[in-house]
Amino acid sequence: MQLAEQLGLHRLAVEDAVQAGQRPKRERFGDVLAVALKTLWYVDEETSVDTGELMLFVGPRYVLTVRHGPVHPAAEAARRLEADPSMLLFGPLSVLHAVLDVVVDVYSEAAETVRAALDRLEDRLFSPSRVDHTEEIYSLKREVREFRDAVQPLVPVLPVLPGLLSGPADEGRPATVLPNFRDVADHLHRTDTEVRTLDELLTSSIAPSAATPGSRGLLASQVGSGAVPRAGALFPKAVRA
Repeated sequence: MQLAEQLGLHRLAVEDAVQAGQRPKRERFGDVLAVALKTLWYVDEETSVDTGELMLFVGPRYVLTVRHGPVHPAAEAARRLEADPSMLLFGPLSVLHAVLDVVVDVYSEAAETVRAALDRLEDRLFSPSRVDHTEEIYSLKREVREFRDAVQPLVPVLPVLPGLLSGPADEGRPATVLPNFRDVADHLHRTDTEVRTLDELLTSSIAPSAATPGSRGLLASQVGSGAVPRAGALFPKAVRA
C-alpha cells in the first residue's frame, strides 16, 4: 500500500489488483493505465488448464505488476526486451507490449496442446471399444471454457491500449508502436478462433460418446469409410502464423 501511495495509484485500481477474480479489462485512472490479464498454463498430465491473474499499472515512467498464481511473464518479457533494445525507446509501452506478447504466446501454445489432447480423445471416441468417454469430454470441455474466459474478454481490449497511453509528451509514440500491438492482437484473435473451435468440437463429440457400443462401432466404420466426416474435418485446426 505504501508503494501505491507513492505512485499515486487509484484506490479502486489497487483493490482490483489485490483481490483475485478480475476479468481481463483495461481502465485509465488519470495518467495511469491499469490492465488486468489472465495468465494460463496447460498441465497435460492432469488434462487441466490452470489460470492465474496479472495486473499491470502503466504510468508515464514506470510499470508495476501484481500477480496471483505461479506464472509471471515479466522475466521472459525482460529477456525479449534485452534482445531487441530498439523497443525500449517506447518506454513503458514497450514493457506492456512485451508482457502481452508473452501472455498471448502462452495462450497459443496452450491451444495447440489442448488440440492435441482432443485429437487423441477423438481417436479413442471413434474406435469400436466399449469405453464411455463422456466424463472425459465434459472434463476437457470445462477446461476449454476456462481457457475461453481468459482469451475472449481480452480480444477487444488489446487494440485500444496504445491510444489510451497517448499524451502531449508522447510525440507520436503510440502510432509508432501500434504495429507491434496489432501483431499481438492478430495472434490473440487466431487463438480465440481456435478456442471457439475446440469448444464446438467437444460439443459435437458428446453425441457419439453417448451412443451405445454397437452404434459407436457402426459410426466408427462409417467414419473410416468416409460416409461420416470426422470432427476434425468439420472444424479444421486454425493455423498459427
